[in-house]
This record gives sequence, structure tokens and C-alpha cells, in this order.
Amino acid sequence: MTCSTHSDRIIERVYVRGIFELTSPCIIGSGENDRADVDVVRDGKGRPYIPGTSLAGALRNFLESRQGTDDEKVQLMFGRRKDKYHDTTQSRLYVSDACMDEGQDCSRMTTVRDGVRLDLDTKTAQKHKKFDYEVVEPGAKFVLKLELVLREKDQNRVKQLEKMLFLILDAMIHQQISVGAKKRRGFGRGKLHSLEILRLDFCENQKQRDYVQQWLEFDWNSFKGNIELEQLDHTDVDLNRFPAAKKTCRLKVPLKLAYSLMIRNYRGLSPDRDADYAHLCSKENPVIPGTSWAGAFRHRMYRIVFHLFRSKGLEPAICDKYAQNILTDLFGEVVEKEKKAKASRIWFSESVIENGQMIEQSRIKVDRFTGGVVNGALFQEIPVYGGTTDLEIMIEARTEEELQEDLGLLVLALKDLMAGYLAVGGETNIGKGIFSGDKILVYMQEKESLLDEAMEQQYFRALSRKIHRMANGIQS
Repeated sequence: MTCSTHSDRIIERVYVRGIFELTSPCIIGSGENDRADVDVVRDGKGRPYIPGTSLAGALRNFLESRQGTDDEKVQLMFGRRKDKYHDTTQSRLYVSDACMDEGQDCSRMTTVRDGVRLDLDTKTAQKHKKFDYEVVEPGAKFVLKLELVLREKDQNRVKQLEKMLFLILDAMIHQQISVGAKKRRGFGRGKLHSLEILRLDFCENQKQRDYVQQWLEFDWNSFKGNIELEQLDHTDVDLNRFPAAKKTCRLKVPLKLAYSLMIRNYRGLSPDRDADYAHLCSKENPVIPGTSWAGAFRHRMYRIVFHLFRSKGLEPAICDKYAQNILTDLFGEVVEKEKKAKASRIWFSESVIENGQMIEQSRIKVDRFTGGVVNGALFQEIPVYGGTTDLEIMIEARTEEELQEDLGLLVLALKDLMAGYLAVGGETNIGKGIFSGDKILVYMQEKESLLDEAMEQQYFRALSRKIHRMANGIQS
């Protein structure tokens, strides 16, 4: 490029359009509560959409996780606020609202889920902790529209900007970017496809007139791309799926449902079934939300850490305090009164149960004194019986040693799950929610390996060192 006029002159525009299709439920709250405690945001026609601000935040957060929050290239792409060292700059990347693709039945794309926060000891609902929220179902398609505007003052950084655009689009194609709330519990995942990229280089003398004409006549609904994704500059781009600055590990555990499972859903029941509630489904497929996995694992991992501290001779109150600290660091927390939040370092994906059967059954509550049915205590439920599923978990750690400590604790909990000692969902006191499994797959930088005894012992020793170190610090 050899343009030589005012530094704000536009020298290149890159238009991107594609379909962002949800592969898991998505929560993008509107602040309204007409349908649930948290309603999905809708446009003037009543259709769910993804606001450009939400998308831009997700894209910027992805780049920051790879480059660093204060990275100059990220600020070049998305702009920065004025401080004592820099002036305010605007974003080079324009992100439009992602509206629903035409032809979809919007009424079938949203549903309301029930949520509850359980007491860790009694496994009953905490007072005032029952809530519901609306989600956009998997399969919903949104039209992604991005525009990268490069000016003459960016002439020497065009390659940097194109590399970041390439990174963003490649990440969305490979489902590395999630949008909305509860992303670390499996919500908001999607994949990008049907990609069209139009690059208009106003400094290319032979085609300058044609490119200007295309810009003047540009229409988001009808334009055709003139380059493929790989034609954006991506030399020396690290396509590692996980941030290099963090130690990351992903686990996959194939599981078989030993008997039945019940995660209650009171809404959207089939009109031909006279049931009071049924197991939670998404697009008619029984699922286990990431929130249910996280609740079950947090409780079991707390008990494990508590008893490890007790084995060091510490008092129960001390054991509880330090066990809570470890679990808070791993699972995060929200302190509503202080308006503080800490993100979870452990991610749980939503699991779909394959080949399970939804069977309606009757239950009663028996009066223990008379042996008869309690008046009004006959109800119908629809649990899911049998089937298989995959539990997928990802852990982010700050150091290699911390990652091994976390894995040691997680593997202990997974062994309880696979042996049938850790139940998931409701009605576990009557045998529901029990799984079996015989292997754990470990992915380090996308390299798959089967967890063996040597790896287990390595992780367990790291956890033991951590408990020993903390216990000695407490006693001293």
C-alpha cells in the first residue's frame, strides 16, 4: 500500500457476514421479567437477538485472554479510553447486532428453565433461592456482521489487525467463543459457518474504482465475498485453542446412566401427558446442565478437602474455612451485598443424554404412622431412564503445579462419580442420578491421553503437598 493523504483517510474495509449457530442454550438477559426472572432480549418484532455490545465484549475478552488485557494490538482493534499516557481511540472493528436468521420459528427457539440453589448439607433448596430464566435453544441461527475499517494511520499495522480478525473468526468456527451469561457452565456456545468476507483495498490502483463502487452499493443482505478466511494475513498466528498464558487441561468422561435421572422441569410439558414435572430437556433431548454438574462436584470436592484437612488433626471449623477457600478459588463466587464476583476456573459443559427413555410414572407420599397415602400427595413425574452421555470439564490454572493440584482433587471426585458414590440431580435418596464409567480422557494442548495410574499418582501427590503445606502453615 502506498497511499499518501490525510492520516484518517480510509484505505481498506473488510466486511464479514456469517451464521452463528448455537450449539448450547444461551442466556442474554434483557433486564425484563415478563416471562421469567430473567427474560431473553428481543427486538421490535419479538425475536431474540445478540446485542452488538455483548458480541464485541466476547470477542475482546477472547483476544485479551490470549494477548493480555493491556496488549497494544487489542486496544488498537477495539479502542481505548483516555488516560495520562494515551488519547481515546475508537474501535477499528464495528460489531452489529446479530439478528435471527429469517425462516426460523422464534416461538420454538426459547424456553424457560427453573433454577435453584441447594443447601450443601441437606440438598434442599435454600430460602429465597428459587428462580427461573429464559434461554435461547441450541440450533438458533443468528446473522453475524462485522466491519473492519483501516485508515492511513494504520498502514503499518494492517497485518496485525488482519491477524486478530483471523483469530476471532477461526475461534468462532471452532466454538472457542461463547456469548451471554453462565459461559463457564456450558451456556452460549456456538459455531460460525456460511462465512463471506469482502475485502475492499482502496489503495489497489487497478481495482480502486471497482472497490469504491462496491462500497457505495454495499448491501449486507446481498454482498458476496471476494476472499477466503485463509487469505487474511495469519502468518505466525498461534492457533493453540487455549491461552498460552494459562495452564489449561480438558477432561472427557464417557458415562452410562445406571438407573434413572431427574432434574426437574415444570414447564413445556407435553399436553398429552398429565405429569406434574419431567426431566429437563433441550430440543426434546434430555440434558444435564453444567450448573447441575458444578453443584454436585463442588459439594463432593468440598467434602474431600474437608476430610483431608481433618486427617491432619485440624479442628472442624478450621477445616471448613480452608476447604471453602480452596473451593471458592476454583469455582468462583458472587457476593451480592458487596457487588463482587470471582470467575470460576473450572468449566462444565451441558451434557446430552443419548438413547435414554422418558417414562411417566406415579409416585405417592406415605403417612409413616397409618401406612396410607397422604392426602393430596399423589403426583406424576417423567424421569429419564438409561442412556449414555459425555461429561466435559476444563480447568484453567495459573501454574503447572496448581493445575496438578486441581486435577488431583477433580479426579478424586470423578472416581466417586464413576463408582456410583456421587449422585447428580434430584431424588438421589431413592437411587436416581447414579452413573458408571471406566475411563477418563485427558487433553493437554489438544493431545489426547488416557488417564493412567502414573498420572493419577502425580496429581494426587500434588494435592497432598498442597494440603500438607496449608496445614503446616495453619498449625504454625
